Parts: sequence; C-alpha cells; structure tokens
Amino acid sequence: MANREATKRRKLENSDDDGEIFAVDQISDLPEHILHHIMSFLPATDVNKTIILSRRFRSVWSSYPIIDLNDELLLKSSGQYRSPEERINKFLNFLHVCLQFREPNTRIQKFTLRVTLCDAVQWDNRIDGWISFAVDHNVEELDLDIKNKQNLFYKLPQAVFSTKSVTSLKLKGFRLEPHDLILSCPLIQDLSLRCCNGLRYFTVSSAKLRTIELDRCYGLQRIEIEALFLQSFLYRGVLNEPCEINVAACKSLKNLTLERADITDEWVEDHVAKFLLLETLKLSFCNMFKNIELSCTKLETLELDCCKGLENIEVAAQNLQSFLYNGDSRSCQINVAACELLKDLMLVNADVTDRWFADHVPRFLLLENLKLDSCNMLEKIKVSNEQLKSFHLLGCNKLVEVEIDTPNLISLSYDDPPLPHHPLMTFSISSSLVGVKLSLGTASLTREWFVNLRDFLGFFGHCKVLTLLCESDEVLIFPEALKDDLLPPLYDLKHLKIEVSSTSINYARLVKSLLWLAPHPETISFVSGNIEKSIKLGYEKMVAKQEDPEYCCRYRPIKCWRHYLKNVTMENFENVDNKKSLLKFFTKNAKMLL
Repeated sequence: MANREATKRRKLENSDDDGEIFAVDQISDLPEHILHHIMSFLPATDVNKTIILSRRFRSVWSSYPIIDLNDELLLKSSGQYRSPEERINKFLNFLHVCLQFREPNTRIQKFTLRVTLCDAVQWDNRIDGWISFAVDHNVEELDLDIKNKQNLFYKLPQAVFSTKSVTSLKLKGFRLEPHDLILSCPLIQDLSLRCCNGLRYFTVSSAKLRTIELDRCYGLQRIEIEALFLQSFLYRGVLNEPCEINVAACKSLKNLTLERADITDEWVEDHVAKFLLLETLKLSFCNMFKNIELSCTKLETLELDCCKGLENIEVAAQNLQSFLYNGDSRSCQINVAACELLKDLMLVNADVTDRWFADHVPRFLLLENLKLDSCNMLEKIKVSNEQLKSFHLLGCNKLVEVEIDTPNLISLSYDDPPLPHHPLMTFSISSSLVGVKLSLGTASLTREWFVNLRDFLGFFGHCKVLTLLCESDEVLIFPEALKDDLLPPLYDLKHLKIEVSSTSINYARLVKSLLWLAPHPETISFVSGNIEKSIKLGYEKMVAKQEDPEYCCRYRPIKCWRHYLKNVTMENFENVDNKKSLLKFFTKNAKMLL
C-alpha cells in the first residue's frame, strides 16, 4: 500500500499544470539493494554521475558501498581549466562535496582513489579526509594511487595503520614509515605496495596473508616473510638496488614472480624445491643465477625471461603446460623433453637447433600453441602435432624449409625478416582451416623480389583467410609486364585481408593487383586501426563460355574474375572518391556486373 502511494505521489510530481502525466521513472521505484546491484555493473564514472539525476539517486549513491574516484576519468575534459593546478583543485573540491552526501553510518566495502598531484604536495587535508572517512567506515578493500609529477611520495595518513577492518590494501606512490603494516592491520589477506619508498626492511609474519606484491619499492634492502598460507608472491626490484629475499617459510606458495631479483643458484635450490604446491614460476631479468633444475610435480607454468646469466635449463615437471624462454646472446642449453603435457611452447632468442626441435616437439602430443621468435639456428623444421592450433614464426633468419602437418591449425603468423627473404624458402601446410598472417615489411621492389613473393604466396592459396601486413601498398602492386609472364598464385583463396600502415592508398590500383594475385576472392578487406573496409564479390556459376578472342585470359587455363563477377558490395568506404574509383574500376572491367 505504501509503495502504491509513493508511486502515485511521484506521478503527481511529474505532471504538468493541466494534470497531464509525463513518463514515470520506474527505475527509481526499485528497492535500494537492487539499485546498488545495477550500479555494480556500471563504470565508476557513470556511478558517480547518478548523484545529479535526482534526489532518489543521490540517496542511493550516498549509501552505495563501493566508492571509485579517479581524476583522469572524472575530469576528462581538462581543456576547460586554465591550468593543471586548477583542474586538480576542481577534482579535490568535488570529492569534498561528495563526502557531504555520504550517509554517516554506511559501511564501505571498497574504496578506490586515484589522483595526480601537480605541485610538490606531500599532504592535502582533502585527500586525508577521504582516506580517514573510508577507514572510519570500516572499509574492507582500500586502493590508493597518488602520483606526483615531481616524483615525490605522498605521506600515508596514520589512520591507515589503525584500521581493523581492511582485508585488501593496495598502495601506490606513498612514503611509508618503518611500521609493521600487518600487525597494525591484522585482517589483511592481500597486500600490494607499488612505487613506494621509506621501507628498508619488509618483515612480516601472518597467518592471514594470501597475496603479497612488492613492486619497485625504492630503498628496500631485505624481505623476510613467514606466512604459512601465502599463495602468491610478486617482487619487482629497482635497477641497481639489491634486495635480499627470504620466503622459504611460505610452504603454501602457488605463484612466484621475481623480476630484477638478485637470486643465485643456491637461492633457487633452497627455496623453489620447498614449494611443493608451486604452480606458476616467473623469473625475469634475474641475472645472477646460471642453472635451474626443476622437478616440481604441480608446476604448470614456467617463464624465464631475459635472465642473462642462465646457461642450463633442466625441467622435469610432469604437469607443466606452458613454457616460455626469452634468452639473449649467451648460449643456454634447454631440456624440457620430459614435460610431455606441454600445451604452450614459446622460445625467443633460443639457440635451439633442428635436432633439438626434432627431439622435443614431437613428444608434446597436446601442444596447442607454438611460438618461435629469433631462433636463428633453425633451418628445416617439421611440425606434426594434431592438437596444434596456433603457430607463430618470427625472425628466424636461417629458415628455408617449414613443413606443417597439423590438420587442426587455425592460426599461422610469419613475420620479420621481410618476405620473401630466401628464394628457396618452402612452406607446406596441410590444414585448410588455417588463417595465415604474413608480414611483407619493406623491400627494394625489384623484379626478382616480386617473383619470389609470388612464389612464396603460392604456398598459402588453400588457407581459409590470408592476411598480408605491409607498410605501403607499393609492395603489392605487381608490374603489368610481370603479370603477363606469371600465373596468379592464389586461385583457390576466398578471403584476402590487407593491413597497411600507410594512410595513402590508391584503392583501385591496389584492388586491381590483388585480383591478379587472387582471381576469384569472395571478400577483400582493408584494415586500418579499428576500421575495416570490405569488398564482397558475388559470382555467377563458373562455367566455360565462348569469349572474345581479344579479351583477357585467352591463354589462361582458368578464367579470372572479370568473366564471372555479377555484383559488388562495399562497406565502410567513407571516402566518396575512393568508392567512386572502385565502382568505376569494376564497371569498366567486369563483363557481367549488374
């Protein structure tokens, strides 16, 4: 009954003087908890804008348990302010006004504040007021990110150290005093300190902690963690600032990520072997250890990225599913043959040979994704995995022969050096489902280069989609004299996609050359940024016909598109001149075009 009366009253409030009823806002009649649920699906900027919709929404916002304040999102139109200082003051004043609308007894589930200060500001009562407000209202997740253009650090309010409700604490850009954060905040499960300074020693003992992230904390010299149930630890060090790390007591660790850490062979042996539950190990720019031997039974992901001192890798992790190695000029021996459940294999700057490839890859019967980047000792490789779906070849300069017997392959990329880099290069692909992406790069456009390109493209005529990447359309404009001497390489190709970096494209000239390369395509697409222009071509049934003896294809065994093209549809060609030139080209050349 009360709800019915409220609805009637709202109808009257929305009527004009003559009693005519305007459209009723039915959303505002929903219960508060449902409106909160709806708001949880909206971007933070839209949630904050609801405060100006009506008194009802202002009331709903005032009790909403999630507060997300970001100066870059809330003040996108910064051009209307005379200076950056005025812009940030506008934002901070906006926060101060919003604070007055909050209901005093509402518990805050999550509070996020991101702001960039202009001056050498290390304290502002408006920022501290918001942080204290969140703490006073028993905030559970506290995420604070304060940047300063002069690379100074904001002083963290002492109120943060007194909270007993926070379970997730994320701090970025703060100057921290050498307090024990965990003892002060006993319920913390997730802790992240990024780009902070002031802590020389990080010592913690907690039964609550589940994740710790220490990312570029300047001046940090020692880390000592005793957290029996810690599952994830990330450390990203600062260049030329060594830090001693001891996490051996964290027996439940599942995810370990170290970047720019001064770990040695002994450290790896003492720590990693004790993590019986370890599933993910990522080591980047850790240059002091030389050998790594792993036999972790639960390890599923291993990444060794730019660890310059690494000389030997021996992995016998029976459940390993993903392995990435990114090396350097130093030779490193890699043995992962025992990891027969591998699904993802990525090798970058690895000194693997044809023999290594033949000994390892056939063992990985479940392999789905394979990437070889700058593996310059490979010359002839054969891939014969039935499960392989994605294969990326990048910058393997000495490769001259690639045989791919993979019936389920759906993605093949070949990039750098510019194609075709070797006149004797051969590709063999069994899958007709594959979408191929080739990078043509830049080249001196000689007759020999075009002949080699034509021969190379011939390996991909049966693929589902062929994508060609190039900086300029010139690399695809085959000389007319050359077309008379050569057969088109892509008779069977149905879908051709071109990604050109240059914005200056003569579409009619380019399409003419592409229709020589692929005489019967169903679609030709041009991708630039997020826009894709497409040409769809419809043909009548291709049957033999008596042709004009002076017409094209007199001596060709298969007639070209001109003989069968019946209709053309173009999409997203916003430039009128481009569209007109293409229509003129098709009308002039297609015999049956309607």
